[in-house]
Amino acid sequence: MFLVVAGTLGVISPSGNEVGPFLPIEQAALSHVVPGQARTTVFAWYTLAGSFATAAGALSGGALSHLLQQKALPVVESYRVVVLSYAVLGAALASSSRVFRPPPR
Repeated sequence: MFLVVAGTLGVISPSGNEVGPFLPIEQAALSHVVPGQARTTVFAWYTLAGSFATAAGALSGGALSHLLQQKALPVVESYRVVVLSYAVLGAALASSSRVFRPPPR
């Protein structure tokens, strides 16, 4: 039961890529709103943006952890700060999507 909840709300990925369970839904929706002749270009930009965001997130987490370790914080504590920061940013993103949702028609 725990794995079902974690797989729906989080990410269970043996490859290490955080694509989540909604990537196929996003791609299907994207293919419906983009004209056929532009799909390859749009999917290329979509993938590039996702890869860039993943790299920027990894760099930010590593840099923050490294900075905290240089400030005499133990290794485990520096990782804990990174994970808690990730959780706070996720909660802020979730709440902002509720605030900025378009009005019903």
